[in-house]
Amino acid sequence: MTASLDHLTKAEHRAIEDLFLQEITGRPAAISRRVGRALIEKGLVEETVFIIDYKPSGPVTRDAFRLTPIGHFRYCQWSDR
Repeated sequence: MTASLDHLTKAEHRAIEDLFLQEITGRPAAISRRVGRALIEKGLVEETVFIIDYKPSGPVTRDAFRLTPIGHFRYCQWSDR
């Protein structure tokens, strides 16, 4: 079962909030690999790649994280309380 947001550390909760804002703004959130891996294990986020620029030689990408559908749902459910 996916972790409840009530049981996250402060850093994990802040990362979830930042990733939720990332969905709105489109700017990759700066999430540490340690926190990201912990949230992946809880089923709340997944790894992704953002295209942050495009140059004639090809796209410039950045490894990042994004909320899974269940992570997005849990955050909305948690913030509505």
